[in-house]
Amino acid sequence: MNNNKNIGNYGENLVCNFLRKNNYEILLTNYHSKYGEIDIIAENIKYILFIEVKTRNNNSLYRGLEAVDISKQHRIIKTAYNYINEFDISKQPRFDVAEVIMSNNKYKLNYYKNYFGVGVCELF
Repeated sequence: MNNNKNIGNYGENLVCNFLRKNNYEILLTNYHSKYGEIDIIAENIKYILFIEVKTRNNNSLYRGLEAVDISKQHRIIKTAYNYINEFDISKQPRFDVAEVIMSNNKYKLNYYKNYFGVGVCELF
């Protein structure tokens, strides 16, 4: 992988495959609103998932999780509610984070369900 965009896309594809293997349906990738972007939107019978994917090389100074700070969480939540309103979604939202760590053409996937929630952001 030669640049951050390629690494990011590769990580998102890995996470999509992981989700499909675990019986989630991928609805959309790279959803944009005026508030920001959500990498992956998926669902199962109970939840609509908004997933932030952070892909890093194993020699990176910072973990991917560190980039999902409170400000990033606010933007994701606002973008998710934009999606929910746009498509009239009634399922329970869940905010997950996937951390992909690359090393010599191998990867490790750490998946964090319900990593943050609407309690971090006032919507109205």
